[in-house]
Order: sequence, then structure tokens, then C-alpha cells
Amino acid sequence: ISKFRHLITQVKEMSELDKIMYFLRGLRSRIRVEVQYRRSATLTDAITVALDYDRSHSHRGSDGARNRQRYRSYDHKRSKRNDDGPVPMEIDNVRVPSKEECMRRNLCFRKRAEWLRSGNQQIQLRWVFDYRYLNSVTVIAKIPLPMIEELFDKMVGCVVYTSIDLAQGYHQMRVVKSSQPYTAFRTHKETYQWCVAPWV
Repeated sequence: ISKFRHLITQVKEMSELDKIMYFLRGLRSRIRVEVQYRRSATLTDAITVALDYDRSHSHRGSDGARNRQRYRSYDHKRSKRNDDGPVPMEIDNVRVPSKEECMRRNLCFRKRAEWLRSGNQQIQLRWVFDYRYLNSVTVIAKIPLPMIEELFDKMVGCVVYTSIDLAQGYHQMRVVKSSQPYTAFRTHKETYQWCVAPWV
């Protein structure tokens, strides 16, 4: 970190986001995840978070940890998945109707990705999803917005007018069946997938 800090002071024309991006590339994976989770807006904030995390977790590599290993009766092995399946997702706090109401209105269905309950007695249940990774790998459809003048020209002579229900928002857009696994979320009992676009 100190070497990077010394090098980056010599770079004159680079945006703050680029500096943070290059800084993240040189970090160990656990520290990188922590810095990304904290959403540091400046390089100084990112460096501070990385140093704090490194200091608070540096005790794991001490001699005491190595001495405790000999008392373990087995070794735990983790391997990275090789498939291209859905990756755990993240997003900001999202307010959603109750699970029963979502099922009744066919907004989601049970299926075989993490959720967190947040809130207190004053507000309804609020599900918190983190869809940041999904959003970062999603190709956004480039749909041009219609011109208001053209819309008014098309309405000339019309007899029946309808309106868009903005209260339902994204729930008017169905999710393609092949994309539904990417919207999966798991409760303590079951796993669900969205049939309509979640709040992202």
C-alpha cells in the first residue's frame, strides 16, 4: 500500500475512480472485497479502509494460529466453482411487499442467492438484496425514449386514453425465463426467483 501511495502521487492526469480501480487490483482478495463493500469515493478513503482491515485481521497469521492447527483432526478444503452459474448478488436497501403478497401477485415464485431482513417495528418488512455484481455484468438494452411531440401527434383523433401505473413500477416488466435464476434470493426456509423485474 505504501508503494502504491508513493507511485500514485507521481501520476498527474488520472481520475479518482481510475486510481481506486488500479489500487484495488493490487490488493489481496479479502481486502479488495472489504474496500469495494465500503464504496470508497476517494483514493484516500480506500487506502484507509484497506489499512484498517489489514491491521484488524493481521492476527490470523500469527504463531498462535499455526500452533492451533496441529490439534485439528481434519483439513477443510474450499474450491472455486468452475461453472458459469449465478454469483451471489448485492444491492442497496429495497422495500418489498410481504413474501405472501409477492407470491399471491405472481411477482416471484419458489425455487431451488442471499437475503437479509432489515427494519424495525415502525416500518414493514424490508428485504435487502445486493445486485451490484448482476448489474455490472448485465447488458442494458438501449431503448430510445419517445419524443413527447410525436406522442401528442399520434394521440390526435383518439377516443380512448390509458395511463401507465407508475405505482407498480418495475413489476410491469416480466423477466425472461432464462434470466430468472440470476434474480434468485434465499430466505431461511426457501429460495425464490423473480418473475417480474426486481427493484434494481
